[in-house]
Amino acid sequence: SKIKTRDIIQYFDEGGNVIVIGDVDTSFSYRKLFYAFGVELDELGTQLKDHFNNHESSTLITTLNYETISPFFSQNEGKHPLLYRGIGMNLVNYENYQLYNLIKAEPTTFSKNYKTGQAIRAGTTITLAAGVQGLNNARALLVGSLHFFSNEALSQSSYGNKNVVVDLLRW
Repeated sequence: SKIKTRDIIQYFDEGGNVIVIGDVDTSFSYRKLFYAFGVELDELGTQLKDHFNNHESSTLITTLNYETISPFFSQNEGKHPLLYRGIGMNLVNYENYQLYNLIKAEPTTFSKNYKTGQAIRAGTTITLAAGVQGLNNARALLVGSLHFFSNEALSQSSYGNKNVVVDLLRW
């Protein structure tokens, strides 16, 4: 049977924790799920690019634009850049949740629509990872990149994905 958006929201409303991961080709039903948590994904056909803060490709961006604050991040290790390939997000926060912009893009990052060739948004207004805490203390983590959690990203010792992913999952 298919799990519906309302089932996931009900699970969250009943105190369950949720992780929602999107990417450049995220379907309409997943987009609705992101929106139910107060996060809007950039339009279909877009992908983040950065010609200055990247690793081997302008679509594999890097960012140091996150605060190592408790309770989201441990402060045991120094802050390292994060690898991210995916779609940008925007916080809309229309519900009564505590919505946190956990990881943001660098000022040189932009969201480009490959169908039209136009840049949609740019800079630190682009959210890469968001956290939501409900009034019942349930938590949701929303990230616009499957690559962020990939073995490739987690195994890069000069990047901080592994530590940040562990911290976010513990939250």
